[in-house]
Amino acid sequence: MNGNICSGGSHSLSAKVTTTSKRIINLNTGLKYIRISNLSDKYVYITPSSKNSGIGAKVGTGIVLAPKGTSGWFIEFNNNSMFYCDFHAIVESGEADLAILLGY
Repeated sequence: MNGNICSGGSHSLSAKVTTTSKRIINLNTGLKYIRISNLSDKYVYITPSSKNSGIGAKVGTGIVLAPKGTSGWFIEFNNNSMFYCDFHAIVESGEADLAILLGY
């Protein structure tokens, strides 16, 4: 069987991100696919980090999601590019909504 195929189903999440770092995905051992989409007009900064590191997201670092509808407004991870850890997110000002799809 191809290890990249998600055969165990999926789970959809949403997250509201503010100027305080927030965990948007808990430790994701066993996931085969993650898609995080930015539904706002703000830049969102995402940081993968281990559960015990205490490291959250910081503005200007990590993975940057551009505003919705522009190049770079979503990111996908699969078996070839997966982080097996928590994901944290933050925005510089205001709020942003994220749509998250997890595949097992």
